[in-house]
Amino acid sequence: MVITPPVPFHWIWKAKLITRIKFNTWLLFVDRLNMRNVLHRKKHLEEGYNYVMCQEGVEEMTMHLFFECTSSVTRWFMLGVQWGLQGSIF
Repeated sequence: MVITPPVPFHWIWKAKLITRIKFNTWLLFVDRLNMRNVLHRKKHLEEGYNYVMCQEGVEEMTMHLFFECTSSVTRWFMLGVQWGLQGSIF
């Protein structure tokens, strides 16, 4: 049986980027970045696991940090990137 990885994984590893960026992008796609909600679940954070960069008072999660927060959406827009995410990237 041959397992074919999703197309974004091919793009990540073949991109002309430094390895650190490739690795962090891969961690983003597999939902393994150490966000505060993950650290809270692993009992490394007892309190204060809301996202500190936004005033919305939401839990720091990957989707919010990179795609939903008004601060990050503004920065993506300034770079000319608009995400058409209908569902989860995971």
